Amino acid sequence: MAQPVPVLLWAWCALTALAGAVRGSFDVSVLPEAPMVAYGGAVWINCSTTCQDPDVRGSLETSLTKTDEKIGPGWVAFLLKNITEWASAPQCYFSCRGRVKVVFANISTYRAPERVVLERLPELELGRAYSLTCRVLNVAPVRHLTVTLRQGGRTLHTETFQNRTRAGPDDVTVTKEITPQQGDHGQEVTCHTALDLTPHEPHLENSSSAVELKVYALPEEPQLQISHHIEVGDKATARCDVTKVFPAAGEARFTLSFGGQRLNFTVTTSNDMATAQGEVRPLSAGERQLTCTVSVGPVSRSAGQSVLVYSLPEPILEITESQIHVNSSVIVTCLSPEAHPPDVLLQLRDAKRVLVRSAPAQPLLDFPLTAGEEDNGREFTCEARLASANQTVKRTSARLTVLYGPRMDDSGCPREWTWKEGTEQTFSCQAQGNPEPAVVCKKDGVPFSIGVQQQVRREDAGTYHCKAFNSYGYASRDVTIHVEWAAQGSFEVSVLPAAPVVAYGESIWINCSTTCPDPDARGSLETSLTKTNHKNGPGWVAFLLKNITEWMSAFQCQFTCRGRVKVVFANISAYRAAEEPFNVSVRPEDSVVEHGGTIWLNCSTTCQDPGARGGLETSLTKAQEKRGPWWEARELVNIWEWVSAPQCYFFCYGKVTRASAHITTYRAPERVGLERLPELELGRAYNLTCRVLNVAPVRHLTVTLRQGGRTLHTETFQNRTRAAADNVTVTHEIIPQRQDHGQEVTCHSALDLRPLGQLFQNSSPAVELRVFALPEEPQLQISHHIEVGDKATARCDVTKVFPAAGEARFTLSFGGQRLNFTVTTSNDTATAQGEVRPLSAGERQLTCTVSVGPVSRSAGQSVLVYSFPQPVLEIDQPRALVNRNVSLTCCSPASQPPGTTLQLRDSERTLASGHQPCLQLTLTARKGDNGRQFTCEGNLALGSHSFVKNTSAQLIVLYKPTLDESGCPSHQTWLEGTQQQLACEADGNPTPEVSCHKGSQVYDAGSVQNVTRGHAGVYRCSATNVHGTAGRNVTIHVEYGPEMDNAGCARTRTWVEETEQSLACLAWGNPAPAVVCTKDGAPYGVGVQRRVAREHAGTYHCTAANTHGSARREVTIRVEYKPSMDELSCPSAWTWVKGMPQAFSCDADGIPAPEVVCTKDGVSYRLGQGLGLTDPMGTYQCNATNPHGSATKTVTITLEYKPTMDESSCPSTRAWLEGTLHTLACEADGIPVPRVPCAKEGAADEFSGERNVSRNDSGTYWCTAINRHGSARRAVTVRVEYRPVVLLLAVSPSATVPRGANFNISCRAEGSPAPAYRWTVPPAPNVHCSADNSTVSVAGADRHNRGVYVCRVSNAHGQHLGQLQIQVTDNRLIVAALTVGVAVLLLGGTAGLVYYLKSTACKKGEYNVQDAESSSKATCLGRDSAVYGIQLMQT
Repeated sequence: MAQPVPVLLWAWCALTALAGAVRGSFDVSVLPEAPMVAYGGAVWINCSTTCQDPDVRGSLETSLTKTDEKIGPGWVAFLLKNITEWASAPQCYFSCRGRVKVVFANISTYRAPERVVLERLPELELGRAYSLTCRVLNVAPVRHLTVTLRQGGRTLHTETFQNRTRAGPDDVTVTKEITPQQGDHGQEVTCHTALDLTPHEPHLENSSSAVELKVYALPEEPQLQISHHIEVGDKATARCDVTKVFPAAGEARFTLSFGGQRLNFTVTTSNDMATAQGEVRPLSAGERQLTCTVSVGPVSRSAGQSVLVYSLPEPILEITESQIHVNSSVIVTCLSPEAHPPDVLLQLRDAKRVLVRSAPAQPLLDFPLTAGEEDNGREFTCEARLASANQTVKRTSARLTVLYGPRMDDSGCPREWTWKEGTEQTFSCQAQGNPEPAVVCKKDGVPFSIGVQQQVRREDAGTYHCKAFNSYGYASRDVTIHVEWAAQGSFEVSVLPAAPVVAYGESIWINCSTTCPDPDARGSLETSLTKTNHKNGPGWVAFLLKNITEWMSAFQCQFTCRGRVKVVFANISAYRAAEEPFNVSVRPEDSVVEHGGTIWLNCSTTCQDPGARGGLETSLTKAQEKRGPWWEARELVNIWEWVSAPQCYFFCYGKVTRASAHITTYRAPERVGLERLPELELGRAYNLTCRVLNVAPVRHLTVTLRQGGRTLHTETFQNRTRAAADNVTVTHEIIPQRQDHGQEVTCHSALDLRPLGQLFQNSSPAVELRVFALPEEPQLQISHHIEVGDKATARCDVTKVFPAAGEARFTLSFGGQRLNFTVTTSNDTATAQGEVRPLSAGERQLTCTVSVGPVSRSAGQSVLVYSFPQPVLEIDQPRALVNRNVSLTCCSPASQPPGTTLQLRDSERTLASGHQPCLQLTLTARKGDNGRQFTCEGNLALGSHSFVKNTSAQLIVLYKPTLDESGCPSHQTWLEGTQQQLACEADGNPTPEVSCHKGSQVYDAGSVQNVTRGHAGVYRCSATNVHGTAGRNVTIHVEYGPEMDNAGCARTRTWVEETEQSLACLAWGNPAPAVVCTKDGAPYGVGVQRRVAREHAGTYHCTAANTHGSARREVTIRVEYKPSMDELSCPSAWTWVKGMPQAFSCDADGIPAPEVVCTKDGVSYRLGQGLGLTDPMGTYQCNATNPHGSATKTVTITLEYKPTMDESSCPSTRAWLEGTLHTLACEADGIPVPRVPCAKEGAADEFSGERNVSRNDSGTYWCTAINRHGSARRAVTVRVEYRPVVLLLAVSPSATVPRGANFNISCRAEGSPAPAYRWTVPPAPNVHCSADNSTVSVAGADRHNRGVYVCRVSNAHGQHLGQLQIQVTDNRLIVAALTVGVAVLLLGGTAGLVYYLKSTACKKGEYNVQDAESSSKATCLGRDSAVYGIQLMQT
C-alpha cells in the first residue's frame, strides 16, 4: 500500500498556495480519489488544500475505522483499516477563513475469486455439440471480471460483466457450445479469470484445473482380411481394419476370435485406420468363423467372415528312371493322396508348359516321353489344387538326368580369341555332355591350362587342338589365339596441383609424376621460388616451396626416361586478404517485444583496442548486464513504450561509433468477434461485420473473412501509423448464393510480426449462413374428376426452392381436411405427395401451402367427386341347346351426376344402344354362337371427359359330336422312332371324348407315343358326349429307314486267289431300300460271281437307301496268296551304309505274311529279330514260307559311308598375295569317293583350277563334299592382301593460305593390311595430326607452315607417298599489328621459353628432336615411334 510522501505534498501545497493567491480562492483535494482495496484491507487517505491560512484545519469524515493520522501544512492523512464495506465514500474537508470545502473519495472493496471450477465433460463424439461450463465463485466486483475459456493456446470464448453493477460478491457461470474435431483430442481446456483493478490495484488472475478433451469417432463397420481358404496346420494372418476411427492410436479396443476361440493379436494404427492383426493355425478341416469387435469410447461395432479350412497333402511325383540314356523311354507319374474336400485337380508341367491335366477327383496322371539331350536337367512339377480353393496350389518337383556324349560349339569354346600382350586372360573351352566332359587343349603337342588366369605373351599366339570326352564318346575343336602388342618407349608427365593458389608468404607441396616404367627414371622441379624439403618414390618426386612472396610464378616438372625428356608447366598465384574498418553493431537491430516485456540487446565492435569501452543509451529500464572482450549485453525490462530506439556506442583509439536498435511493442488481439446474421434471402445483399479489439501495432494486422476454406475478404492496415493499441472494424458485403447455405463464416486476425517476432492468429466463433429462396408459387397435380371411394394422388410441387431438402415445410388439405403426405426433393424442386379417397360425390378443394425460412406461398385447385356404378349384363340361358332362343338384358344403376348412356355389343359390332335404364335383345343359338362374348357398356360424360365402364358375359351353345376328314383323317403315315399321336378330333359341346382301338388294344387319341412298327394297322375311332356319338375308321402306315446287319451283309470275308466268289449284301427297310457297293470309287456288282484276283482285296463301301435315309457298311475282303520275292523287297545286291540307322532287310510278298530265314556259312537268321552283326557283309540264302507255298533268293551285302572333311584336308583360312597363282583345293574322305566343289559365298560359279588372284577374290568360300550317302560342308576364308596406294591428298580450303587462317590436309590410302600414315611437314608448333594420322591440321598459319607436306603410307607389302605445296601469304597490316603486340609483350616481361610436347598418337603435335637439329623440318611421328621435344622461341 502506498505511504504519504510529505516532501512531494509540501511541494504540491506550495504550488497550489501560489496559484490560490493569484486567484484569491482555495481548493481541497483527496488522494487517492477512487482507491480499490482488498476486502478487510487498509488504505491511507490524504486530504490537502491550497488555503494559505496557517490556522486552516482539515479532517476526514467516514464510517470506516480510522487509526493513524499524520498532519502537515495544508494537508492531513488518515489510515483506514479493516475495510469490509463493499463501497464507501469518506469526506475530506477543510475550513479556511470561515469557508468550508468538501471532496469525496470513492473506496471500492474487491475479493479475488474463491474458486474457479470447469465442469467435467464426458467422452465426446466427433461432430456432436456439447456445452463447456465454467463457474467462478464468490468474486467482487463482478463488473471488473473477465472469464476466458481456452483450449491449449487458443481462446474459445471470452465474457465480461460490465453491466453487473452489484458491488458485493457474487457467483458467475459461463457456458460455451463446442463441436469437437479430431484436433481437439487430448487438448486441455481451462477457465481463466481476470479481476482487472488497474490502475489502482494489480491485475488479479486465476484459473481452473485443466479438463482434457477425449474425442472419439467410430462411424464405419470393421473390415476383415483373411484368406478364404486355410490349410490345416498352416499359420494365416487374420486382420481386422476399421477406418475413420478416432483416435486410432491406443484408443481402439479389439476382440478377435476364430472358430469361437479368442486370438492373440497386435494393434497398429496409421492416420485414421486401426488394425488388429493376429495369427490362426487351425488343426482340423471344416468351415470356421472369424469375428472381430472394435470399441472406441462407449461405441462398439462387429463383423464376421467365413473361412474354409482344408487339407491338401503334398502331391507325389515319380519318374520310372531319373537317370537314363538318351533316346530311352520314361514315364512321369503325378498323383495326390487323400484330401479334404476331395475335389483335387492335378496337372503335370515342366518349366515351359502344362503337359497334362486331370478331371476333378482324378487322383493320378501319367506322361510318357522319349528322352533327348534337351531333356537333361528338365524339371517336372506335379501341381495339386482344390477346385473349391483354386488359389491354393501344392507342388512337387523332380529332375530328369539324360546321359549323352560330348558336343562343342562357339558358345562354350569359341574358335578364335584376340588378346593383348601383358594383359591377364583366361583360356576357356567348355563342352556340353553328361556326364560333364573332360576337356584337354594342346598347342604343338603341349597341354595348355584351361580356366587359369595368366599374363599374355606373344608366344601364346597359335592354334590349340581341344578334345572333350566322357564315357559316352568324344568331340574335338581347333581354337586360334591372336596376340596384339604395342610399341615401347612412350610415357607421360603430370603435376599436382595443376594451378595452385597460396596465401602470400605461405608454403605448398608440388608433386611431379610420370608413367615411365624405367626404374632409373629421374625427375626434378625448376622454379625461382625457395625449395626446401623433397620426397621421392617410384615414378614421382615432391618438393616443398616456402615463403611464396611472388604474386605470380611459374615452375616446370621434368622427367628423363631412357634418354628422353618430358616437361610440364604450372603457375602459382599468391593472395592477401584486405583490411576491414572498425565498426559497431547491435543485435538484434530490429525486434518486437510483448507490451511490458523484456529483451536482451548485445553491442559489439570490430575494434581490436584492448581498452575499447562501450555502453547503451535508452529511456527504457535497464536490468542485468554482461560483458566480454569487445562486447556488452544489457537486459531491458518492463518495456511499455510502443516504439523505442536504444543506441549502442564504443570508444576505440579515441573515436566513437554508434549503432541504433529499433524496438516495437505489441499486444495480441483481446477478442475477435463476428456479428450474427439473419436468414439470408438468395441474391439479396448483406453486410458481414468483424470487430478486433485492443490490438497493437495495427499496421501489422491482417483481418480475413472466410467462408469454409474460401477467403471472402482480406484487409490490411499498413497506413495506420498509430503505435498504441486500437480497435478495428472490418465490413464486407455478401450476396448469398445457394452453395453458401450451411457454410460457416469466420473472422481471422493475424498479427504478423515476422521475421522479428511471432505470428499471432486469432479467430472468431463461426457463424453459419442460412440461405433461402421461394420465388415461385406451388403447382398442384391431381385428377379433376375422382370417383367416390377411389384413391387418387394429390401432389404439390414447388420449383426454384432453396434449400429443398429438409427445409421446405408443406401443408396439404383436401375438402378442408389435412392430408398425410411425404416430401421428396430433386435438385431445386420439393414435392409433397399424399392420397385422397372421397366417400361422397360433389365439388372439393385441394389446398397446398409451402414455407421456406420466413416466406410462405399457397395454391388451390377444384376437384369434382362423382359416382358411376358398374353396368349389369344378364343372359337368361347362359348354356343353351343349339337352335334355342336366348334373351340378353343390359342395365345401368343411377349415377351422380346423372346422364349415363348404354350400349350392348359383341366382339364385332354394336347390337343395341340408348339412354334408357335397360336394353334387351333376343337371338336363336347356333353352333357359331358357342363362346360368343357380349358386353354391356355404360358411358358417363363429365364436361370434356368421358368415363366408360363395362360388364361382359359369354354364351355357351351345346350340340352332339361329329367326325370328318379334316379333324380325323382316314389314312395317316408315321415314321418309326418319332413321337406321334393318333390325329382324330371331334366337334361337339361339351367336348367329346375320343377313343380308338385296333383289335382288342385301345389307344387314347390325345396321347403321344414313340412310333414302332407294331403301330401299323386299321383303327376304329369313336367320339361321345352327353348329346350323342360318332364313329370313323383310320389306317396307320409305319415307315422306317434302311438297316444292315451281319446276317445280310457280313463285314469281313476271306478269299483265296484263283477261286470263284460273289459279293452278297442285303438290307431291311420300308420302303424297300436299294443296295450299291463300290471299291475305290468304282461300282461293284452285288451278287455277281467272279474268279478271285489279288486286286479284289480291299474295302468295299456298301450303301442301302430309301426315302427315310441310308445305311452304310464297310465290307473288307482279304485275298490270300503264296510267297514271292523280288528285287525291290529283297535286293540281291544290298549296300550297308556305315553310321546309318537302317538294318538289313529282305521282305517277301505273300498273305499270310511269309516267314523269311536267311542262311550264311551254315548259320540261319530270322530277319524279324534282326541280324545283330557288327560286320554283316557277305552272301546269304534267304527262304520265305506261308501256308500257300514258298520262295528262295540269294543276297550279297557290301559297305559304304558318307563324306567327311577336317582342317588337315581342307584348311579353314588361306592368305594370298594379289597377282600370284593359287588353287582353292579341298579333299574329303568317303565311299564312293566324294566330289568337292568350292564356291564363293553369294556366287553361283565354282572356284576351279589355278588362277591369278586379285583382291576381289577375298571372302568366304563354301566347299561341299558330296556322294550318294550325304554331304559335308566347310567354310574357307580367303584373304587377298595388296600393297598400299595413296588415293587422295587434298587441302581445305586451298593450298594458298592467308596468314593467321586455318587449313587441313587429308590423306586417304587403300591397302591390305590397312596402311599406316606418316607425314613429313615444315616444323611448326601449330601442326596437329588426327587420331589415325590421316589428316594434318594447322591453326593460325604463319611463315613456318610454308613448304611441302608429304604423306607416306605403308604396310607389309610396300609403301607409297603423295605430296603438295602450301603457300602462306603475308599481310603487312597484320604484320605491323603483330609487331606492336610483340613489343608490348616484351615491355611487360612476358617473353619466355616454351616447350611443346607431343604424344605418339600425334594428338599433341610431337616432333623428332634429332631430325630437327639437323634439318629445317620436323617429322610428325606415328603411334609406334618414340617421343621427342623440340625447343622453339616465341615469335
